[in-house]
Amino acid sequence: MILDVDQSEVKGKQLIISPVLGPIPPERLSGGVKALICMYKSDAYIDLIVCGPNCEKWILEIAQNKDVIVGMSGYDLTFENMDIEAICLNDQSNITNYIDWILKMNEYVGD
Repeated sequence: MILDVDQSEVKGKQLIISPVLGPIPPERLSGGVKALICMYKSDAYIDLIVCGPNCEKWILEIAQNKDVIVGMSGYDLTFENMDIEAICLNDQSNITNYIDWILKMNEYVGD
């Protein structure tokens, strides 16, 4: 996940090699990777505002293995050409494709 999203290589518990920043500690990883790790490791509510399109496949992969509750405010996310199954907790409607996702996000996050 870290290699795919941040193009960074984990060398040890406190050492990650970033192609942009050089050697960094884990707390310097991107917000997207941190959100994915929290989503994977806990049952916490995660706001997708920090996730970019490079996180989409990981969000779906994590959601295949466990229920996740996320905030839809990640405007960069579309899940285009991906199979998704989600329930909008605001109105209990089903989201089954990227058009549903975008319309629902605009309904509740817009303005």
